[in-house]
Amino acid sequence: MKNFFNLVLSFVIAASFFISCDDDTKDPITPTTLNKTDTVTIIVHDTVDISSTYKFSAKLSSDLDVNFENFIVSVAGTKVLTDKDGSFALKLTEGKYKLTLEKNQFSYYSNGKNYVLSAKDDYDVEITKDYDTTQTFDIVFDSREKNPVVIKEFYDGTSSVQNGKDAYIKLYNNSSADVSFKNFCFGICFPYMSNNANYDAYNTYADANYTPATQGIWYIDEISFLPYEEKVFVIYSAEDYTSNSGVNLDNDEYYCLIDMTSAFKNANWYTVPSENKTKFNVEIFGIGNAWQIGKAPALFIFSTGDVAPEVFAKDPANQVIFNPANTTWGKLTSCLKIPNENVIDGVDIKNSSYSVSTNGTINDCSKNYNKRFPDVIDRGFVVCTTKDREVFSYYRNVDKSATEALEENQGKLVYNYHYGTFDVFNAGNTDRGSTDPSGIDAEASIKNGAHIIYLDTDNSTNDFHQRSQASLKD
Repeated sequence: MKNFFNLVLSFVIAASFFISCDDDTKDPITPTTLNKTDTVTIIVHDTVDISSTYKFSAKLSSDLDVNFENFIVSVAGTKVLTDKDGSFALKLTEGKYKLTLEKNQFSYYSNGKNYVLSAKDDYDVEITKDYDTTQTFDIVFDSREKNPVVIKEFYDGTSSVQNGKDAYIKLYNNSSADVSFKNFCFGICFPYMSNNANYDAYNTYADANYTPATQGIWYIDEISFLPYEEKVFVIYSAEDYTSNSGVNLDNDEYYCLIDMTSAFKNANWYTVPSENKTKFNVEIFGIGNAWQIGKAPALFIFSTGDVAPEVFAKDPANQVIFNPANTTWGKLTSCLKIPNENVIDGVDIKNSSYSVSTNGTINDCSKNYNKRFPDVIDRGFVVCTTKDREVFSYYRNVDKSATEALEENQGKLVYNYHYGTFDVFNAGNTDRGSTDPSGIDAEASIKNGAHIIYLDTDNSTNDFHQRSQASLKD
């Protein structure tokens, strides 16, 4: 690429431009609200005839009205920025080139609706002596409207409370619209342990247009969310555990994933909720006396549409049993095939912690991680670590630009977020904790009257971080 740019006439790009682009991954942004003072103009001179050099023009586009200004494109390792219309131009000599989008998927918030925009990772371009310099190379972003209800937080419970019985899930309406569901369900993707190599069945269903829900599903006939409303779902016990440094879950507004009339009635895990609390039903199709959500689940929410969940679960066409090699686990591997189009949201948590047995043997849980969600549901994972007896929660990152763009948030956003766990290590393991790159303290901002828009790019690596404290303790 010695002659990639015409050094005299092609581009005026200062060294500071390259420095300003390097930090892109640390602060995910939605291109609609970029700081216009950061704009760098790319000047293309095409008035001088230079032998074997051609003007190459390209354009990013979408069916939505997206401002692609300052979107980064990499051509053979060199970065360029697009203008407001998504256009950019280069002077290229004859040869083959690779165009790579440094962000080929991102969330987009517009008129109270959430979208995911995605394009191919890279594109091949060939410049020949017959290249038509009047043509425009199109890079099209497909848009998919997201259901605005997202998993906001998963908390595995306080270590000082028996079996972490103060565990909970938070869901959130990530929009300004009312949202309702029929036959709303919780599931955990197979396998329920993220680090058991014997459970690797991903290739069986990766392209089969379904996500396997293992062991059992919790469901309710109907549920509704107001704009920007969060709901708390108790997993084991709707009691007040603050005396044990735990969470107070004794709140009549919280929902309970507890059904002591079912096989899931292990008293070491579950406590009978009071009559005035709203309880989910459960449909069990595996074995066990408690839901095997564990500390690092691939948790997801979905709807069975117009079919009642209990009817859906009993239909043989919706059932599948995985039989990992050299095992006779039978019903332990029973799952329901949830159509991917029915899945509302999911988060995959990778157990990267260490445990030490009584004989001193160290169990490294990080080595055998298995991908669980199909890419269309989730492309990444958030790392689960431990430090001494601390238990962390897994909390969704704030979409900084979308949140700051809401006029009603003026003067209400709280910054200097300090609940990240970026410096947490595991007995020398290189996997560490994480933090919210937005720097916005979502919970403090909500208490201050702000409306938060959370990231939702179908990639848990980007969308979540490990939080040092359950948000219900704030």
